[in-house]
Amino acid sequence: MTISVVDARTTPTLCCHQVMPPGSPAQLAISTTEAPLPVGTRILVASFGSSGLLHLVRPVVFRDLVPKWLGNPTPWIVGSGLAELICSVGLLTRRKWAPTATAVTLAIIWVGNGEMALRLHRDPRASKTWRTAAWVRLPLQLPLIYWAWTSPTRETVALSREV
Repeated sequence: MTISVVDARTTPTLCCHQVMPPGSPAQLAISTTEAPLPVGTRILVASFGSSGLLHLVRPVVFRDLVPKWLGNPTPWIVGSGLAELICSVGLLTRRKWAPTATAVTLAIIWVGNGEMALRLHRDPRASKTWRTAAWVRLPLQLPLIYWAWTSPTRETVALSREV
């Protein structure tokens, strides 16, 4: 076994583009680790990760959010929790499918939240606070959908580096 001492002053340094051709899997991996995720994507990763985990650990919290016409809420709660966890990991690792999957998941959740807002609006026993919170929640989801849709992927990071 040979150990060499390298002197940084005399050893030329190469950037990843000189060692690996642009677009190669190794070059893409280096590119994605260099650029930090946007704040909106980080918010989505954290919220989807924690919410997805909560879906699986305490499903009863989400029971009333599932529209009655969907039947048994348990498979919907578990399925949406798994979807949120998968989307969170996909966004974090900048998978090509993750922005679209996350935006679609949020759109489906938005419909469920709209259903809940209507249900609370019609329920005379529901407090004014809960009714207001349910309605305010709907427009607050729109930036989440935008952040999901515009989250970077390995491909978009690689393209932006080439330009």
